[in-house]
Amino acid sequence: DGNGVLLTKDPSTIVPMHPFAIAGFVSLLINALDLLPIGSTDGGRIAQTVFGRFWGHFLIGGAAFITLIILMFTSDTQNIFFGYLFITSFTQRDAEVPCRDEVEKIGNLRLAVAFFAWFGA
Repeated sequence: DGNGVLLTKDPSTIVPMHPFAIAGFVSLLINALDLLPIGSTDGGRIAQTVFGRFWGHFLIGGAAFITLIILMFTSDTQNIFFGYLFITSFTQRDAEVPCRDEVEKIGNLRLAVAFFAWFGA
């Protein structure tokens, strides 16, 4: 019959998953964390492009860094944010590479894609 198969399952039942599904989930998680606007990650580069060097790097990055610290102590049970904060603070200390063109403003399409990527992460 099949009625209610998903609703009557025990929530603690382990569902077997293919290793590619696990690798895909881990890759999705890593890329989402990389889009956070901190330091010289992809999200930090996007923030510098959208808001300029000062506003993008210090204010937006600082706000994201403080948010990560708050989330690290309040909501995460598996310490994903703590690990990301630890790795980012030690590995993202390289000198900033200047943008190719910091004078010209970006278009509306690229601005929309940047905000979509941030909110999607």
